[in-house]
Amino acid sequence: MSESVQQELQVVAEDIARQLGEKSRKPKRQIFLIVKRCGIEFAQKLLEDAKEIENSGGMMTQDGKRRRTLGGVFFHLARQQIPPEIRQEIFYSWRIETQQRLEQEAQFDPFDYAERKAVVPSLLEDIGKVEDVKVTMVGRPGKIERRQNLVIFTMQDSVKEETALPRGVPHPDPLPVDYTVYISANQWERVEDAIENPQDELMIDGVCKYDAETNMMAVFATYVTTRRLKKKEKKQVKQQVTSAGKSEAKEGKDAKKSIRKETKADAPKKRDRDEAPPTPPEPEVQIELPVGISSDAAEKLISLHKAAATFREKIVALEAKPEDQQFGLEMTQRLLKSTEAQIEKLEAQYTKNVHDA
Repeated sequence: MSESVQQELQVVAEDIARQLGEKSRKPKRQIFLIVKRCGIEFAQKLLEDAKEIENSGGMMTQDGKRRRTLGGVFFHLARQQIPPEIRQEIFYSWRIETQQRLEQEAQFDPFDYAERKAVVPSLLEDIGKVEDVKVTMVGRPGKIERRQNLVIFTMQDSVKEETALPRGVPHPDPLPVDYTVYISANQWERVEDAIENPQDELMIDGVCKYDAETNMMAVFATYVTTRRLKKKEKKQVKQQVTSAGKSEAKEGKDAKKSIRKETKADAPKKRDRDEAPPTPPEPEVQIELPVGISSDAAEKLISLHKAAATFREKIVALEAKPEDQQFGLEMTQRLLKSTEAQIEKLEAQYTKNVHDA
């Protein structure tokens, strides 16, 4: 089908959708498919018949409880008059897609997780590379070991049988996995009182590595909070974003009022305002939030900046000590680098979304 024909069909379909009052994506696509598969004349005849029925008193729904909309009449007539094979393609395309998906997947051998040893070794011949591995842990700590600038404890995890996984992904064996968690003292002090509440749980973001020395997974925390603290912080961020929006709206209204009241004698004042616009109030966390950022994204960005600031303070303190007392300096530098990378990635992603919008 040539591009000109495609455009003509699209114009006709949009005109029919407009006359029917259909604005949603799904019905508009169905109208386009009717025009494309059944022809322009057929689609326009359906429109005329639907209008005639509507002008004659309309058509009730199948249960008789209400009258169909003009679009509802149009689609009802279409289902009655379009051949079954085309009707299925237009109104039940998901069935065709599902069948095509099944046929496509049938060419591959099924996978039994219990027989993974027969598959994985061959994949090691051309192994990929991982730049970073991060994990989010939610739970309560066990016994705590306090060291200089550091808190250490262990946690155990097991996959629940009812854990929902995407179709095709095998369910792992519900065997327990042991983790050693390393948290900076500064971050621990923020959650120490909160975690005394037996109803609260830690929420830990960190870098995850396998520790051959202990035969356990090791998590080096980059950000630590609790469920209740996170909920409270999220509420504060939402209020902050809302307050910033109201402040901008108020400033805009005030600016318009000022412009209306200005006279020629006020011209110098206007130039002053143009040269030195009012500075908006800074957020409480001293981080400039992008205009229009969602509360979730703002919360994450603030948390990362807080973590980065903590790491920088710790690095400065450690570097001020003699070399033989700079315990944990290298690990803290790695954590800072990882956190700054997350900040850069999040800000770049938001900037890209703004430009795309």
